[in-house]
Amino acid sequence: MKKIVLTTLLLLLLLPFTVHAKMQREYYVNEQNVRMTMDQYSKLVEVYGKESVDSMPQNVFDREKNINYVKIGEETKYVKVVYQLNQFGNVIGTEETEISKEDYDKVNPAACKEDLAKSNPTHETSYKLINISMYGANPGPDGGYTAINFILTTNWKIIPSTRSYDVTGLRFHNFNINLSTIWGTLRYSSDGNTYNVQNYTTASSGFNAPGGDYGFGISMKLPSSTSIIYLRTQVSATGNYTDLLDYGAYGSYQHATSNVSESQSKLYTISSTGMGQVFKFANSVASYYDNTQGVSTGGLYF
Repeated sequence: MKKIVLTTLLLLLLLPFTVHAKMQREYYVNEQNVRMTMDQYSKLVEVYGKESVDSMPQNVFDREKNINYVKIGEETKYVKVVYQLNQFGNVIGTEETEISKEDYDKVNPAACKEDLAKSNPTHETSYKLINISMYGANPGPDGGYTAINFILTTNWKIIPSTRSYDVTGLRFHNFNINLSTIWGTLRYSSDGNTYNVQNYTTASSGFNAPGGDYGFGISMKLPSSTSIIYLRTQVSATGNYTDLLDYGAYGSYQHATSNVSESQSKLYTISSTGMGQVFKFANSVASYYDNTQGVSTGGLYF
């Protein structure tokens, strides 16, 4: 009887260590061959989304894996854009409308494609979701954070036929970013099973941080294939506010409605009077972008 009691006690004592060891085991390996525990994977998915964690490179994972984030702000817009086409299929005008989440969720991409295939359209309609989220890092007992992380995500539900260099990025207010934390990703698929990924850093040719209001943009070349059924972009940057109550970020995603080169797509300054309150394009290229409205989030008085 004494042996049974001692054995039971020993098992109970070992149980917490066994559970802890199990939690530290490799749980997930992403497309970049980055290995994660269940706890690391779950935390990162909550912040960046499963799609971005699938694409996350080793250096970003190493930086983010031990940070505890809490969401402290966000804004989401659901955007419908109607492109007017000429007889050659070139865009000659755009009409943008912000719609409700309910109307966005009702859109059936497959049905829309069928309707286009049956007609010779003079108009093309696209839908996208744009979200900016703000996360506080390692919240302390006094309510403060060691850093703030801004993340801008764009999901296309119906992708326009023009595929060139789109530009996405952030403009900051009373905020200093750590340039080494800037990460961008473009992810797309033709079948929903196999994904293509392009990651971006400040060393990427599409990265641009011109003068003016502090911020940056990344030019991303959209895939030309007409079979693409999924396309998602994301950019993020971490830093610290210079005013506790009045700080924030503006996010913008601008779609190229004409074919442009990468160098042309970078002809902008970061400005509050720009497209989406971020990108002020040079006159020579401004008409090549659709001037989609932006999103923003920030502190109490932002």
